[in-house]
Amino acid sequence: KNFGLLIGTTMTMANQCLGAAMLQLPFRFSQLGFTLGSVYFVFVTIFSFWSFRLITKICGECKTYSVRAMLMRTCGKGARLLIDVCTVGMYFGGLCGYCVIGSDYIHSSYMWIAKIKPCKEPTIFDPTECANYLECKDDFQFRNLICIVIMGFGIFLVESFITNIKVLNTISSFALLIVALTVLFVVIRVFQTLTTGELPNAEVPWVRPDPIVPNIPDVAHALIDLPSFFGLYSLQALIPPYYAEVNIPVEERQPLIKMSSDITMIVVAILYYVMAIFGPLIFNGANQNEAYQHDNILNNFSSSDVLMSIVKVMYTVVIIVSFPVVLFTLRSSICSWFGIDRKLSKKHASYFYIIGVSLSCLVAVLAILIPQLSIIMDVFSAIFGCVIFQLMPLMINVNQHKGNRKVAGEESTQTENDYLVINENNVEKITDSEENEEIIGTLGEINKGWKIANYISGVIMIIYNAISLIYTLVNLFSQDP
Repeated sequence: KNFGLLIGTTMTMANQCLGAAMLQLPFRFSQLGFTLGSVYFVFVTIFSFWSFRLITKICGECKTYSVRAMLMRTCGKGARLLIDVCTVGMYFGGLCGYCVIGSDYIHSSYMWIAKIKPCKEPTIFDPTECANYLECKDDFQFRNLICIVIMGFGIFLVESFITNIKVLNTISSFALLIVALTVLFVVIRVFQTLTTGELPNAEVPWVRPDPIVPNIPDVAHALIDLPSFFGLYSLQALIPPYYAEVNIPVEERQPLIKMSSDITMIVVAILYYVMAIFGPLIFNGANQNEAYQHDNILNNFSSSDVLMSIVKVMYTVVIIVSFPVVLFTLRSSICSWFGIDRKLSKKHASYFYIIGVSLSCLVAVLAILIPQLSIIMDVFSAIFGCVIFQLMPLMINVNQHKGNRKVAGEESTQTENDYLVINENNVEKITDSEENEEIIGTLGEINKGWKIANYISGVIMIIYNAISLIYTLVNLFSQDP
């Protein structure tokens, strides 16, 4: 009877997950190889599936309808503050990614309109060709800088004054359709290229990647790429408030959200994996021209490719529309730290707008300094994504009994001879007896082992993310000009 609501919830969740991370998957797989890339992808998918199930269960049992309330119930005030800061950090990283992607597509459109050819890397050393190539690269980087300035200090700056986001939210909800079309068009182009031996509308000579199926991972990418995979699934912040928003009886909310998240995981994972497998078949080969080694797969297609240009335009529209929605959420979180309410007074409203303008400028500055989508994703995923996507579910899992105790204390009184036995699923009342003492001891050992496993997993994830961050920064600042 709630089929329509199930579809609507699934669409909302899918739109929450799908974004810039998908566009860099082919690049990730080409550097990691299909085997290691698949291992990373499957691990993150299973971990995210478990995380969403856990958060859904905690929301239902503890009756918490926001991330902050859920963390206060289970982990305490310190964890809540940490997650608040990291959520703001991840939103900011996402906006930087928006700026880079949007400026890339504006640049591509300009090159198509002005009939500017991409730079052709010389195959042999020739002073004249090398000089022309370097001059072309300088022009390209200058135009790219101008496009970032237009996107960040122009379009995004104006959008920071938008506060009515209902219509924009509706328009941006078409992201799932655009992503599905993107995957379909990429698959079509891959089949065309492999069957004809030529990339449609290629302006730079194209050759098949060698090997066409990459399997040997690049050591650097094996060390730094895993954190960015966790950004593929981002329902952690959506599930708790959705409990309060969905208009059905309380007892029906958990099954609905659980089924919707399961369907979302299946659909989104299929789209991701198809893109990840097909993209490297024609791009990012070590033997290929630099024009076909972008970390954003859409940039590998020629600006004169009408089919892919349509996708770029659609993505640009979604990015422009989505920016004020994400920015509104970001600065609302920052305002809540300082007790700023834009509806309270003109002074508070001015603070609200100043924060929005400042964030837009910071986004543009960072995009100018790091105009590469993959590096932005690596840095922000290693710093902030580690806490939100990896550590938060582990912290909730270890401390979920605290939330259950609070609920149990609110709903019933316990006699002196009763024991509260808390396992990972429920709260049971067991009377004092020798048999029950054995059960208590067994459950205690299981819970203790499970907690130790969670702590060890958390430590491993922290170490890996620290290595990933250090390696990314060292690689970033040691790149040859």
